[in-house]
Amino acid sequence: MQIDKKIVYRSESYKAVYRAAYWILYFIYWCITRAKYTGLEFIPKSVPMTKSTPMVKSAPMILICNHIRNIDAPASVFALGRRGRYARVFAKASLWKVPILKQFFNFLKLIPVHRKSSTASNSLDVAAKELEKGEAIVILPEGTTSKRANAPLLPFKTGAARLALKCSDAVLVPAAQDFVNNRLQFKIGEPIEFAGTQNVQELTDLMREAVDKLLKEIRSGK
Repeated sequence: MQIDKKIVYRSESYKAVYRAAYWILYFIYWCITRAKYTGLEFIPKSVPMTKSTPMVKSAPMILICNHIRNIDAPASVFALGRRGRYARVFAKASLWKVPILKQFFNFLKLIPVHRKSSTASNSLDVAAKELEKGEAIVILPEGTTSKRANAPLLPFKTGAARLALKCSDAVLVPAAQDFVNNRLQFKIGEPIEFAGTQNVQELTDLMREAVDKLLKEIRSGK
C-alpha cells in the first residue's frame, strides 16, 4: 500500500499500544478528576486509514482551551481520544531533558517549544506540517496556569492564531475547563468561523471570547 507522505500512517502495533495506554490513563485520570465532557460532537471524528482508502485523512483541527491547574493539562488529550483523534500537544522543550519523559513524549509525538529563544517559532512550523497531514493540535493559549479558583482568563498568546491563519482549512475548536464541586467540567463549543479574518490579534481576541463564554457557562452551571 502506498502512503502519501503528507498523511500520517500509524502501524497497528502503535495504535494498539496507544489505545491501551489511553484507556488505562483515562481511567486513572477520571478517578482523580471525575472529568465530565460535553460538546464532544464538535470535534471532527477520526477517519481511519484502510487498504481501500489509503489517501483519506481526518479533518485537520486545532483545539484551544484554558489552563487553570497542572492537573487539567491532559483533559484536552482525553477529549480528542474520545473521538478517536491522536493529539499533538505543545510542551516545554526543557521537559525533554528528563530521560523517561523524553521517551514518553517522543512516543506521544509531542511538539517541543523552546520558549524565549530564536527557534521558538519553529514549533509552529512543525504544527503546520502536522495539520497538513490531518492531525489534531492542542494549544493552551494562556501559556501558563491561572493558579487560582474562579480566576479570569489570562491574556492569550498569539501562537494559536498565527497557526490557524497559516493553515486556514483547519477546524478551530474552542473549549473551556474548570473544577465545579471538585469535579472537572470540560466543555467544547462550536468551531470558530474565521474565514474573513486575516489579523492575528483580531483572531486571538475571537478565540479568547469563545473560550471565555464557555468558561462562564461552566461556572454558572449551564
